[in-house]
Amino acid sequence: EHQPAADGEGRARQTASRSIEAFDVTARPAWLPDNSQQLLLDVCLLEDDRARRAFREWRALVDVDRIDAGSYRLVPLLWRRMCALGIEDPLREKFKGVYRKSWYFNGLAIPRTARVLEALWAAEVPAMVLKGIALTLEYYRDHGVRPMSDIDIAVPRTMARKAVETLVEHG
Repeated sequence: EHQPAADGEGRARQTASRSIEAFDVTARPAWLPDNSQQLLLDVCLLEDDRARRAFREWRALVDVDRIDAGSYRLVPLLWRRMCALGIEDPLREKFKGVYRKSWYFNGLAIPRTARVLEALWAAEVPAMVLKGIALTLEYYRDHGVRPMSDIDIAVPRTMARKAVETLVEHG
């Protein structure tokens, strides 16, 4: 029988490997959407009839004053989909307010990002935007539907120091 290794004082050490029995393979991974999140994604992404049905289920299931942060980030897109699908709901105006807030702050971020990219390119640092702003500009084409709290810009690792120096120089 295998005995756990002992440390210098004779106590059993925790080993890095665990038995497979220690893991519940039937549990939903934390990165997967739960039922309410999946319904919200369905409203935002599925074709009309299925999206309307998902909206009715989502509204019956969820207290919108207590939705999780990830779901809240989808509210601007939800509002746009509600408009496109002709879904009337007492909360539609509230959702519109979330959309407008996102639209306003993203509208400030986009020109700031352009200035950052221009500074990097002028310093001959190749750079590209990632994630939210890239999706907003290239896919959504509506800067209100995707709230952003930051801007992600990638530069080659070999140019990282020059990129930081350039950004510091430009404030």
